[in-house]
Amino acid sequence: MRAIAIVLARSSSKRIKNKNIIDFFNKPMLAYPIEAALNSKLFEKVFISSDSMEYVHLAKNYGASFLNLRPKVLAHDRATTLEVMAYHMKELELKDEDIACCLYGTSALLQEKHLKNAFEMLKGNTDYVFTCSPFSASPYRSFSLENGVQMAFKEHLNTRTQDLKTLYHDAGLLYMGKAQAFKEMRPIFSQNSIALELSPLEVQDIDTLEDLELAKLKYSRLKNACQ
Repeated sequence: MRAIAIVLARSSSKRIKNKNIIDFFNKPMLAYPIEAALNSKLFEKVFISSDSMEYVHLAKNYGASFLNLRPKVLAHDRATTLEVMAYHMKELELKDEDIACCLYGTSALLQEKHLKNAFEMLKGNTDYVFTCSPFSASPYRSFSLENGVQMAFKEHLNTRTQDLKTLYHDAGLLYMGKAQAFKEMRPIFSQNSIALELSPLEVQDIDTLEDLELAKLKYSRLKNACQ
């Protein structure tokens, strides 16, 4: 059985230009998931998946391997993670029982322990292990302001927050799965998957400059906690 990791890093991000290679504590952002994957010692190789040779050269400087540039049909912002991973499963000629781990170039908060825990959890008939984190505020109390204050869940207007069910969101740090599941593009969010729950301090989606600053604060906090 082989185990490989693939770091997805498209060059045409719109909200933060070139966010996959933006400076993050004196390294390009994509260096962090590459180094975490390599240091975990779980994977035969860690590949960079990109549409940019600039990104590829930077990734190779941090130990990533490279096959070919991603085809244009998989390089636009409507290409899904599963479509890209299915393409790479065939390109790498992985067997159904092999293990693949999808990482994003912006996963600067990824830690070796996350990868090792996910690897241990991926057993039996499980298709994928992915990371999640609880919402800091319950979505059941959300509302819109388009036509005045409109509750999204009116049935919970008077429900105490401590009585509301805990809901989780995809943390986006890793998607580890059987190669067969990726080949067949089986849905990640299903009963055949296992969620690895992480603290909100360990995760941060990066879509805005404010998100980037939060990621830096969390990274500094995690780094200090490990020292």
